[in-house]
Amino acid sequence: MTTPRKDLLPLFVGTGSGLFRTDGRGGHVRTLDAPIFGIAVAGRRIACATGARGIAVSADEGTSWNLGADLGYEAVSVAFDPANHDNLVAGARPAAIFASADGGGNWRLLKDFRDLPGTAHWEIPELDPTKKVTSVATGGGAAAWAVRFDPARPGRIVVGVEVGGLVITENGGRDWRITEVGDSPDPHDILLCPGDPDTIVVSTGYSRFTDKVGVFRYSPTGGVYVSHDAGRSFRNMWENPDDPQYTRLMCCDPRPPYAMTVCIRSSYVQPNNPSGERRADLRQSADGGRTWRSVASGTFASFSEEYSAVVPDPENAGDVYVSTEKGRLFRVDAAGREWRELPGFGERINCLAALGCDTAPMAIQAESKVSA
Repeated sequence: MTTPRKDLLPLFVGTGSGLFRTDGRGGHVRTLDAPIFGIAVAGRRIACATGARGIAVSADEGTSWNLGADLGYEAVSVAFDPANHDNLVAGARPAAIFASADGGGNWRLLKDFRDLPGTAHWEIPELDPTKKVTSVATGGGAAAWAVRFDPARPGRIVVGVEVGGLVITENGGRDWRITEVGDSPDPHDILLCPGDPDTIVVSTGYSRFTDKVGVFRYSPTGGVYVSHDAGRSFRNMWENPDDPQYTRLMCCDPRPPYAMTVCIRSSYVQPNNPSGERRADLRQSADGGRTWRSVASGTFASFSEEYSAVVPDPENAGDVYVSTEKGRLFRVDAAGREWRELPGFGERINCLAALGCDTAPMAIQAESKVSA
């Protein structure tokens, strides 16, 4: 096993042209030459979803790689089992889930969700803000963008399918059930609570099904939802129901007070934003979702770029790294709402990961449940 360079910072950046690591001197070191759609970290291990190339796994912080076989699907997400890092699952497009029991060397299809009843209309709509009312399917199928092992309940895997809903197994993949998040079949990201296995936190978007397969309508209901009954029912955590917001990527700091940070994309279909200007925001809750505040200030308080990923800063509790679709990268001091721009990329950043903040999902602790 190769020894990693000591001057490299713990932040990994995934783009369409590869996986990079910041070197601390204003540059980036490419560690994997493949398109990166999702990253998972467990100790020194790293796994990357690389689209048609399958899943790539490293046991030495990205210095060397084992390139997995072609899954026959587009690999778009990946997760380590926090109880056994040799067990991994990968989400795909069209919506399916794959599993490996040997550290990513071999993979098997766990479930193609198209085989489940009621999924014929699952798809991803075109992103066309000018329509504001309806949209048509892209034709590539729905995507399992988020996949999580439950760290407190062996056998449970929670998958977020856009657009379809949450798909949950309690027995390692033998049986699956589908649930919507509130009235939303449009989950984006998922956080699970190690201290309370019945708690699931989900960010959502605006897409809703219509009676016609392949045609979607937009709903003004978005925001972050929480379930305290293992996903059987959800309630909106957002403070202001008139300002729902299109929420997408999330992270939760693994250290007290377990701050949750969510990226808010442009809100072009909101009633209070009729002109459709882009107003991306970054919000954080340090009290289990009871209250949320923007950690943006100055230029970033009304940002014209879309955030593409967010991850905790492993050195400072509550602080985060956040990226944009235009390739910009920032370290955010959440308490002081101070932003420091890091050397960026000339392309969209798809995902981030940080050593020391394993992607074993963390979320609100049991004592921090939001009161009904």
